[in-house]
Amino acid sequence: MNNNEIRESLIVSREEYINLIKAELLGPGSEFHIPDAEHELISSTPLSRYSVGILYPQGNMVNQDSDETVPINEGENANDETTEADPVIPQAFSGGVAESSRTSYRNYEFDETANENLDEEIGLSSQYMPSSMGLTFIVNGDSSTVHGSVSFATYRNAKIPDCIVPYEPNDPENYSVPPELAHIMSFDKEVKALRLLSALDMKEIKTIFERDTIPENEHYILKQAAYRFVDFCRNGYVRVPHDEDFVLDFSQSDYIDSNREIDGTTAKITALRTKISDGVWSVTVMLVNYKDEVPAKAIHCIFQPALNVSTIGNDFRFIETNPNPNFSEMDDEDRSLELLYRKKKIYATGLGVSVDWEVDSAGSGSVWSDFFPQAEVPPMSFDLQENK
Repeated sequence: MNNNEIRESLIVSREEYINLIKAELLGPGSEFHIPDAEHELISSTPLSRYSVGILYPQGNMVNQDSDETVPINEGENANDETTEADPVIPQAFSGGVAESSRTSYRNYEFDETANENLDEEIGLSSQYMPSSMGLTFIVNGDSSTVHGSVSFATYRNAKIPDCIVPYEPNDPENYSVPPELAHIMSFDKEVKALRLLSALDMKEIKTIFERDTIPENEHYILKQAAYRFVDFCRNGYVRVPHDEDFVLDFSQSDYIDSNREIDGTTAKITALRTKISDGVWSVTVMLVNYKDEVPAKAIHCIFQPALNVSTIGNDFRFIETNPNPNFSEMDDEDRSLELLYRKKKIYATGLGVSVDWEVDSAGSGSVWSDFFPQAEVPPMSFDLQENK
């Protein structure tokens, strides 16, 4: 390959790596998903699976321990039965051989070291259980009505019809599961996956596989799939996506708190408009999980929230938040930074979240929230040109 081809392949690899990290920290996509990541099925509570982008109930009930805010234990699907260590489950099964997983699976809910080392440091991002996030931007024009969009996810407890594990046998058109497992699972050749038919536990699985009657080429794979079904029955969750447009009508008041129960959830949009000068307004938009007096369980939380406001459909344009800085009030370091980033324009400020934007010189474009901000640092060359 030439240099350009190598560069392109490295860029692709980098994007894949970033997407994997994002799926693990923010979600969705940390586990296999059918039909898509937007409706993922995970085998542990999303509160322990994901570390950022969580809005807890506004009036959640918490326990106090050593001056730290700790959520009341999850326990929606917890099974008190003592079980052996859960095995690592491959992402997909093909032809009797387990394919290597895109991500390794571990039972986050029962991992004794989940709050140690790096996991503990990442977990600090949600130790105060934020219930809101938003952004502030400045516009020039008619801001009496502001149109925007919001997206987020809620998670519900998995039901038996939801439980599915990808599987590709050698002959999918004619394949059927062994008779010993036919009352527990079936093979769906349309999606190439095993579907759960009835609830099961670890004891039942051990009893079936200890008989040693399942064909050797399928024994290990089907056993791992059965273990995964046990996890789903015990603590599985299904993602429910929500995408809605909202309208903020400031004609009656500069404070709005009427956009509640978005898509039938406990999410609401609140907004505040402040006049800066003639035709110039500061607008703050917040997404809030206003669920009150409930424990901070996964079914009461909001995940992967995102806000977006665009000039399309609105009669205003974005302007810089600080176009004329006062150098007389800056120290040497501030002046140095102002000089260094003099060509960088700021069009929004995040509240409990990072923000990004794509705005042209005329002020047209979009601003949005981002829990996983990215920036490409251009390469540098220290080769000196010939002195001509």
